[in-house]
Amino acid sequence: AIATFKLVPLAALGAEESWKVASALASRHIGGAVNFIAVAQTLEISGDAVAAALAADNLICALYFMAIFYITRNVGPEESDPASGAGAQAKEEDLESSPPPIESESEHISTYKAGLAVCFSSLVCGASAFLATSVLGRPGVLIPIATLITVVIATCFPNRMQEIASAGEGMSLLIMQFFFATVGMSGAISKVLTMAPLLFVFSFLQVAIHLALILLIGRSKIFNYSLKEVILASNANVGGPTTAAAMCAAKQWRSYFVPSMLSGILGYSIATFVSIAMGYGVLKPLAMKF
Repeated sequence: AIATFKLVPLAALGAEESWKVASALASRHIGGAVNFIAVAQTLEISGDAVAAALAADNLICALYFMAIFYITRNVGPEESDPASGAGAQAKEEDLESSPPPIESESEHISTYKAGLAVCFSSLVCGASAFLATSVLGRPGVLIPIATLITVVIATCFPNRMQEIASAGEGMSLLIMQFFFATVGMSGAISKVLTMAPLLFVFSFLQVAIHLALILLIGRSKIFNYSLKEVILASNANVGGPTTAAAMCAAKQWRSYFVPSMLSGILGYSIATFVSIAMGYGVLKPLAMKF
């Protein structure tokens, strides 16, 4: 993100808006759309810039997923251990006949668990709002505080949180659409079309530099990771746990399913904080120099 911002400083957006949009896009590629929203809300990015950034980034992500599937076109599915005999073959056939976990988790949402997820998020948001406004006096940090509280609770009580995780994810995807609709209503099409080409170039360079670096470093003699591992790490970074797990299911790399999910979840956990810190500490000073 820093290298891309030096190459494409987004000067057309203005010094104050450019570093904020760059920070939000960085959070999108470290974590996911939820982190993009968190950073956009925290830094108070305009609706036009948010809409244009989302439009440009969605196209780049589509091209990125096409690229990584093409790169791994010669990497086949995992083979069963020949020494394990028919038992392993039967197990592999059972796994192949079962639906991918990423799909089965989100097909059915329990009303009870959905209610628990909404209740939990309401309590977290209420506590975060109190801390942000009454204690710290900075309403803009509400979302980072809510993220921190959620990560701490999920770390301390993983089994309890796992019960409502899938329902919470489904509810969050639904509610997030209201945010996108609100952003679209607040933006002007002419401004979005004006800003989108510049943001397209920015997003393209950011993802291209990331992919080039991770392939160069990960495949080097120092680390010597397999192409499969490097691409899944990249996918978990740019796309998130859902797309990385989906790639594992599509390519039948089942032993990498859980590590890919965990890598993506780690990105979700740290993306908001890392991007805001990078924005204020690095990108904002750079923007003021242009």
